[in-house]
Amino acid sequence: MILFLTGLYVFLGIVLFFFLVGLIAARIHILYDGKLKLYVTVLGFIKIRIVPSDKDILNDPDYPQKKKEKIRKKLAKAKVKKAIKAKKKKEKEKKKKEAERKKKLEGESTPPKPQEKPKPKKKLTFKQIKYLLRLVLRVLKVFLLKFKKALRITSVKVKIKVASDDAAKTAYMYAAVSAGFANLEAFLYEFMNYKKVKKKNVAIYADFLSETIEADIHIVLRLRVGQVLGVAFSSLFAAIGYYIKHPMPKENGQGASTPSGHKVGNNTSKKKKVKKPKKSKKPKA
Repeated sequence: MILFLTGLYVFLGIVLFFFLVGLIAARIHILYDGKLKLYVTVLGFIKIRIVPSDKDILNDPDYPQKKKEKIRKKLAKAKVKKAIKAKKKKEKEKKKKEAERKKKLEGESTPPKPQEKPKPKKKLTFKQIKYLLRLVLRVLKVFLLKFKKALRITSVKVKIKVASDDAAKTAYMYAAVSAGFANLEAFLYEFMNYKKVKKKNVAIYADFLSETIEADIHIVLRLRVGQVLGVAFSSLFAAIGYYIKHPMPKENGQGASTPSGHKVGNNTSKKKKVKKPKKSKKPKA
C-alpha cells in the first residue's frame, strides 16, 4: 500500500510539473526602428536575443560600450571552450590512430580478409517521391492549422512616416503603403486573431516637408510551451495516421511482387470444356 501511494504521488508530481511547464508563455518581440531586432522573453525576465547577432553588435557604433564588453567576454569564454574541446578531440584521434597502428602490426601475419563490395543505394521511385510529398503536405497542413490557433498577437504598434523629395511621389508612396497595410490587416483578420488584439496603435501618414521615410514597428506574439508540444504531437500523429492508412508503395508500386504472365485479381482459371467424341451408330441388320 505504501509503495502504491508513493508511486501515485510521483506520477501526480510528474503530471503537475509538465502541466506547469506547459503554462509557461514565451513572447516574441519584432522591432524595427531603422534596424531589425528580434528577441524572445520567457517568464518576463529571461531574454533571448536572435537578431542582431553578436558580430553585428560589435560592428555597430550606436550600441553602448558596456553591452559590447559583455559580448566580448562571452565570445572569449566560448573561444576558450572551443579550443579545449578541439584539443580533447585531437588527443582522442591520436589515441585511436595509435591503437589502429598496434592492431595492424599484430595482425600482419594473418592474411587480410577480402573486402565486401558496398551495396548500391536504393533510389526512390516516382511513386515513392509522390507519396512522400503528399505526406509532407498533410503534416504541413495540420501544423499550420494548429500553429495558427496557438500563436496569438498581443500588441501591435506601427508608426510609418512616408516622405520623399517629390510631393507627387510622396502621395503615390503613401497610397501604396496604406493599401499594402490594409491588405495585410485583412489577411490577419481572416487567418489570425487580429480582431482580439487589445493594444493596437497604427498610424501611417505622409510628410511633404521631409525627405526620408521613418518607421517605428513593435509587434508582440505569444506562444505557450504546452501549445508548442501540442502542435508537435498533432503533426506527428497526422504523419503516423497517414502512413497507417496509406502505406508507402514498394519498388514495383503495388506492394507484393506479382509473377510475370499472371493477371492480378481473380486467380481462379476457367477450365476448358473438352468435347467428347460422338458414338457412331451401328447399322441395323
